Amino acid sequence: MSGLITDNDGMDDPGSPVELDPNRQEKARVYARQNRRLEGLELLITAFYILAWLVIPLPGGALNLAAALQLFLSSWTTNELLLVAGFSVVFFGLLALILLPISFYSGYVLPHRYGLSNQSDLELSR
Repeated sequence: MSGLITDNDGMDDPGSPVELDPNRQEKARVYARQNRRLEGLELLITAFYILAWLVIPLPGGALNLAAALQLFLSSWTTNELLLVAGFSVVFFGLLALILLPISFYSGYVLPHRYGLSNQSDLELSR
């Protein structure tokens, strides 16, 4: 393949070739590889987090984190809907805090590093 594609956006001649920049293609490959690695890291952290809640016992007792949180929330209310809501807020809130640095890096730093963001730093500060 010659690295040429046809541009059919209706702006130019429908059959005019467009040259792909090899440097941009390499940057895209590197960006995609780094993004996949970060997604894999997020997946591993999430899996370990779930296992920690279900398997790892708390010091000084046989309870795991999930059972301890259920006992704590049960002391506040017996309404099952509120128990599920409270458990979800704590569980997913802590997970979001743990994943925050990776989310920031993959959602802000990487796109800016590779020129993929459509917002400047000045626009974000407003």
